[in-house]
Parts: sequence; structure tokens; C-alpha cells
Amino acid sequence: MNILKQIQNGESKILEFKQEVPSSDSIVKTIIAFSNTSGGKLIIGVSNDREIIGISDNGIFTIKDKIASIIYDKETTQETTQETTQETTQETIIFKDNTESKIIEYLKQDKTLTRNKLSQLLEVSPDAIKQQLAKLKKNNKLKRIGSTKSGYWEVLNE
Repeated sequence: MNILKQIQNGESKILEFKQEVPSSDSIVKTIIAFSNTSGGKLIIGVSNDREIIGISDNGIFTIKDKIASIIYDKETTQETTQETTQETTQETIIFKDNTESKIIEYLKQDKTLTRNKLSQLLEVSPDAIKQQLAKLKKNNKLKRIGSTKSGYWEVLNE
């Protein structure tokens, strides 16, 4: 689904709009909420009533840097206590498991999906998908039946 269609459909549990970059705590909470569910998108430059406000061309890089800094600073600060270190570790595990579960869910829906199509759907590199597929096969959660071009995926042990 293209981004304009997503904006027209409005916010949901996997889509959130912000007119500008939210505060540090707010953005961390949003990212954690997405990672604890089935993932999601945070679209900056769109109001809650679906109006596209936009951001300046230079603002894109500033926003990306700001978000990366917020997450890094929050993670670095949290590492000072055992409780928050455990939370950070759990969030990382949930995020990684989330990618695996998304792959499995997509393959349950369409067992003929290619690595490139999964890459597009999950918005990660084909190499990342290749690694996840190898891990899923190694853990006996997934099996390739037939050839690369004409075969399909079989989801195991779910």
C-alpha cells in the first residue's frame, strides 16, 4: 500500500502521524509500542486529521539524526540500571522475533513469496531477509519445497 493510501486510511495500531518530531520520551514509547506488536510506521509531517504538513528537504536528514540520537541516548542512559537494561534487551529480542514472525505470517498467506518481495513488504534489505530465512530454516520453523524459482515455502512447527 502506498503512503498516500495509508494516510487516507488514518492512524491505527500500526500507523501513527506526527506533525513534527515528538519529544524523546514520546518517540521511544511509540517505537517500543510498535516493536511489542506487529510493527508499525511513524509518519512525520502529517497531522492527526490526515493533513500533509510536510517537512523541509533539509529537515529529513535532521529528523533522521534526531531520532537516531534520541534512541541512542535513551538506550545509553537506560543501560545504567539493571531493570532498564533488561527492558532494552527484551525490546531487542521482541524486535528480532517480530521480523521472524512477520516473515512467517506473510509466508502463511502466500507460500510463493520471494526474498525480494519479502524485502519490500518488510522494508528491509534482501540480505537481511536471506539471513532471517536461513535462521528460520535452521530452527526448523521453515522449509523450502522445490526449486528456487518454482518452489514454495512450508511453515513448520507453528
